[in-house]
Amino acid sequence: MARPPSDTRPAKHSRPGDPESILIRTMRDGDSIEELTQLLNRAYGRFIKSGVRMKAAVQQPSETRKRTARGECLVAEIGGRLVGTLVWRRPGRPHSPCRYYRDPSVATFEELAVNPQDQGRGIGAKLLREAESRAQKHGAREMACDTAANSTSLVDWYRSCGYGVVAEVRWPNTNHLNVVLSKRLV
Repeated sequence: MARPPSDTRPAKHSRPGDPESILIRTMRDGDSIEELTQLLNRAYGRFIKSGVRMKAAVQQPSETRKRTARGECLVAEIGGRLVGTLVWRRPGRPHSPCRYYRDPSVATFEELAVNPQDQGRGIGAKLLREAESRAQKHGAREMACDTAANSTSLVDWYRSCGYGVVAEVRWPNTNHLNVVLSKRLV
């Protein structure tokens, strides 16, 4: 994921891996869908081992391309290396099977993923804060997502970021119930 020199400098006095050296940017046309797909597969692969079928664990580049086109795809880099991603959507998804997502004041995000070797370094939280900021600028009063109800570590992490469970949804082609989590932005 190459980028122009003006976009490469971390904050002053930061070391690689420090939250200040994590660059968050919008995905560009020249970025590799294959590399992004591999990151998603690695990050979500652990759920397959626990019996939870999450699409991102096995999705192909064509599906990644479709999903990134539905919203704004953010990527996180450290030293030019892809380490995380998130796709957020502007408020209101009137045709969503999830009733909560239809609210015109609720923005959503999906496919939040951090490379397993880079987890625990603040990358996911930084991606999330950036998406929340952008959503608020587009009129969102809340930001919401969903995840497998039995993925307690994920639900707990979202709660630590200020999200609370507000609904449940069962998506087609999954083998689990999802909880919808939301955070008030204003």
